Amino acid sequence: MNYPVSNSLALTYPNGTVFAPTLEEDVLEEDPTTSYPNAVPVFHGYSFTGNASAEYVYVGRGQQVDFERLEALGVPLEGKIAVAKYGGPFRGLKVKNAQDHGMIGAVIFSDPGDDGNMTQAKGVAAYPDGGARNPSTVQRGSVMFLSTYPGDPTTPGYVSKPGVVRADRGKVTPGIPSLPISWAEAQPILQALNGFGTNGTQVNRTGWVGAIPGVNYNTGAGSSATLSISNVMNDTYGTIWNAIGIINGTNQDEVVLVGNHRDAWIVGGAADPNSGSAVLIELAKAFSKLTATGWKPTRTIVLCSWVRITCTN
Repeated sequence: MNYPVSNSLALTYPNGTVFAPTLEEDVLEEDPTTSYPNAVPVFHGYSFTGNASAEYVYVGRGQQVDFERLEALGVPLEGKIAVAKYGGPFRGLKVKNAQDHGMIGAVIFSDPGDDGNMTQAKGVAAYPDGGARNPSTVQRGSVMFLSTYPGDPTTPGYVSKPGVVRADRGKVTPGIPSLPISWAEAQPILQALNGFGTNGTQVNRTGWVGAIPGVNYNTGAGSSATLSISNVMNDTYGTIWNAIGIINGTNQDEVVLVGNHRDAWIVGGAADPNSGSAVLIELAKAFSKLTATGWKPTRTIVLCSWVRITCTN
């Protein structure tokens, strides 16, 4: 597993002025968890430690077909930094696709256009006053290449435990740095591409155009604006525990598996994973009372509370 040590992002305009995103979420008086001193910084799990500085290209949702469309439009990709929106493929595949096309870094942002009717533009107040996304919200998560294999990247296909042989993880984790940012801090980065390259509507790709005010979602070729990424991670091995309870059934050949992850990317855990854990605990209580009466299920029931080191959510 790895944990963030430090990171930074800077946008340099052609005239030399600089915008430096904070890479932080707002501290909200109504939500004390946002001001906890041990809050986890925004980061991508399994992201690459490194620096990258170059012109950047907006790549839509970072799907393979998005990159094919950019190539058809003649947009230079090699040596550039990718700016992608969440949605569509798993975030790790966005970074993989960028890397496979010779790009040297990736920035991924959440777009209010993916929030349906729950947006400020449609009259819904932002959290904590309403259900719309707070503009400073950042989606954390793993950027492991899950299409290759999931789990501990140093133990492909076998159990990760002390003393086992560790494999090269280069096939399943990025070799370029990546950072997640909010739509509020992505806004000036994308606005700097307005008028350069192909207009977002003309790109004609599903999910390409979002709903950030003042952004045309241009590809950005020739903008001369640059991004500088710094990402430092602490790679370590740690022990994690999965709690498993088994209620044996009368038919040993059939098993019902019920489970939920309990890992969280932020202090407090929010609804993910605490809502699922609450359901799992209540199920365990109910089954416990049933078994106390002598009841036995037909199928064996296995209850699992696990930690997902790949954190695919």
